[in-house]
Amino acid sequence: MAVRDQAEKGATFEDSAALFESLGVDKSRLLMERSSRNTEENAKFSKVLAAPKSGERWWLVTSAYHMPRALAEISHQLPDVTLIPFPVVSDRLRLEPWWSNGTTTRLVLSEYFKYLYAHLRMRFDDAAVEVHSVRFAGLWPHNRAQ
Repeated sequence: MAVRDQAEKGATFEDSAALFESLGVDKSRLLMERSSRNTEENAKFSKVLAAPKSGERWWLVTSAYHMPRALAEISHQLPDVTLIPFPVVSDRLRLEPWWSNGTTTRLVLSEYFKYLYAHLRMRFDDAAVEVHSVRFAGLWPHNRAQ
């Protein structure tokens, strides 16, 4: 299980480790990913750090409002890993309708636009990989007749 350090948000690896240990997860199964600056990097770095095997099951624990984007980013990097979402309620997200609180409105809209951007970026990433693969397979003409 890879855990991203969220110290700047008030949660530390030690907090997370204590929680998982209380739930019966052996601390030796937790890996600390400290380098990422965003969700995309967290997915990429976790893939390298954990070296997941096809068919593994990973719990994805993150804020409920962030879960759709986190699932998209991580499943894009780890298509053969089964992700089990475990959304948690953030103290930054208010329970009243999101549009009635300025902070919550900004948070929800920001996350929504990041989600849309992530999907758009992943589509272009996939398209670039396909074109790159075709070129190396010799199926893409390098010099077109003029």
